Amino acid sequence: MAAGAPGRQSFPVQRGRGDQQSERVHPEHTGILGGMSMELYIYSPEIELQGVVDGFSSFRWRQRFFEPGEFELHCAATPNNRALLAGENIIHRLDRSEAGIIESVKIDAPDGGTGDEIVAAGRMGSSMLDRRIIMPAINYTGAAESAMRKIVSDNAISIRPLPHLALGAAAGLTPACAFQVEWKTVLTVCEALGKAAPLGFRVRLDVPNKLWVFEAYGGTDHSVTQAVNPIVLFSDEFQNISGAAYTLDHTGYSNYAIVGGEGGGADRVIAEVDRTGGEPRRELWVDANDLKSSADTEDCFTGDGSAAAFALSHTPSNVGSVTVGGTSAWNRMDKI
Repeated sequence: MAAGAPGRQSFPVQRGRGDQQSERVHPEHTGILGGMSMELYIYSPEIELQGVVDGFSSFRWRQRFFEPGEFELHCAATPNNRALLAGENIIHRLDRSEAGIIESVKIDAPDGGTGDEIVAAGRMGSSMLDRRIIMPAINYTGAAESAMRKIVSDNAISIRPLPHLALGAAAGLTPACAFQVEWKTVLTVCEALGKAAPLGFRVRLDVPNKLWVFEAYGGTDHSVTQAVNPIVLFSDEFQNISGAAYTLDHTGYSNYAIVGGEGGGADRVIAEVDRTGGEPRRELWVDANDLKSSADTEDCFTGDGSAAAFALSHTPSNVGSVTVGGTSAWNRMDKI
């Protein structure tokens, strides 16, 4: 806590896009640093503890708001580590709610190294939603959080269940959407809904109950304009910014969507979504042939939860990054 600033906390993490946190392990809040000792608990796919990895040469842990985060662990290829870091096993950190699923394992001798190294990489638990397809079609109008929960429940819990997956408590988030969708993965649609809302989602590991728990969540206001939550400030004055970068990139940016809905040729339903806001018009074609229009679902094409909004949300015009410290007092998409 900075001197002379009661209630204002400062911490160091590598901050990338607004929807992600990337860390290089710090003593108090881990991420990526060489030669650190930190306990990583390894579980089987059945959420049974297999052992602990307590030393590594490099560890990257990148959390994201709109999609599964990722991790990469480098450590000595000892017999114990080879046994623990097997595909589909789970890496769990006690200081994080999310856990990672190992998707790739590589063993080699690094340049100039003194022995074999094992590299285990993968994505956070929400990546499992990529293993289920939405079927039959879902036609939905209502809250985006409820839509995510319905999609997960109908396609990965109630039927064709993913092992140990359950719904967490609803957060009561209010952003709305309207859509009809089928034959896409559950993960793809949750990502699209999240970006359009905007809302984050995660599948956190509940070890005591041996569950993966799906939750949607929003950002928290930590700015100086409110008095409910702890204020978080990043400033040279508080010596909590160790590096900063700013990038402006319009490559691929669009602000005007032309959406093709059901039908073909002259009978195809066409809608337009204008997000120019006074800027020069940059057009984008959105093929939404799998959506069917009706009086009740016009927002499927033009609303905040529409296919066009999903596409336009993929192309932000400004990206900023700073390097700051740990994340116990703030999270991705918080207002600070």
